[in-house]
Amino acid sequence: MPPGDAQAKTEAPTPRRRREARRQGQVARSRDLTSSLVLLVGTAALAWLGPALGQGLVWSLQRAADAAAHPHVVGWLDALRHIVTAAAGATVTLWLVFLVLALLGDALQVGFYVAYPLLTPRIDRLSLARGWRRMVDGWWLRTVLAVLKAAVVLAVVCWIVWQRAPSLYGLAGAPAASVVQEAWGLAIRCLAAAAAALLVLALADYGYQRWRYEQELRMTRQELKEELKREEGDPMVRARIRSLQREYARRRMLEDVPTASVVITNPTHVAVALKYERGLMPAPVVVAKGAERLAERIIQKAREAGVPVVQRPSLARALYRSVPVGQEIPVAFYFAVAEVLAFVYKMRRHFRRSA
Repeated sequence: MPPGDAQAKTEAPTPRRRREARRQGQVARSRDLTSSLVLLVGTAALAWLGPALGQGLVWSLQRAADAAAHPHVVGWLDALRHIVTAAAGATVTLWLVFLVLALLGDALQVGFYVAYPLLTPRIDRLSLARGWRRMVDGWWLRTVLAVLKAAVVLAVVCWIVWQRAPSLYGLAGAPAASVVQEAWGLAIRCLAAAAAALLVLALADYGYQRWRYEQELRMTRQELKEELKREEGDPMVRARIRSLQREYARRRMLEDVPTASVVITNPTHVAVALKYERGLMPAPVVVAKGAERLAERIIQKAREAGVPVVQRPSLARALYRSVPVGQEIPVAFYFAVAEVLAFVYKMRRHFRRSA
């Protein structure tokens, strides 16, 4: 392994690392994407609400003009109230639209969440040196991107104006209403085209932010080992727990051996204890099984409890490999096991008669 590979971030981030990063406010987010979405949908809102807002403003100005033609304090105050109401209504409506769009733009990127650690007051965030460093770092890249976006917007606007040039030339001497309508339509087209161009650039920026976010979250092998250790516990402790669990399972299994109907062996390497109660159980159940030393303990327990021990090497190996402890034997073993049980019952009857 080349030097430094152990410290290289080559491992994918764990779910825990992603959760911690999100809790700390570290997410893949592009401010340009949010602003471009706000501009694009805001332009659509202006195109939809603009005529109604314009008519309301014109009506208010007409009332103001009428009040000026007939000077009166009440008339002036009434006209002023209508103008202020119309302007405030238009401003609040657009502000609410832009606010909702900004929240939706962020939600589309990172979902709805609040990074509470970022809201906690911290003195170290007031460092002027750190703030200046953040402003200086990457200033050339931000400058290049700003110039690129300005150039794209300017090119798109110039192209739209050039396309509409013939109709603009025809406005000379046209009524004021026609001039206003054409200017409004041209402004909406320019805004929509600029917003669409900025949206394309913002999508590219979001892709870059997503890639950089994934790179920052990547972990070294040592970090991954420590993370897994915290997540799952120390390997030695886990191994000890598994050992205790196996020992407990063996102890419980050995305790069930005296309840078995027969123990099938091979002859000492494998032992399988079966329990069957006619009329109460649909099929024999494996209550214990083991190999080597555990098989010897099962056989010893069975003999101490008076459980018959029958040597059937092939059947013992097949049951040991195929049937877990606590489960019924498969149908394929019914005939062979029934033969063993019949032999056991026959031997028991024979001993009873002899007694």
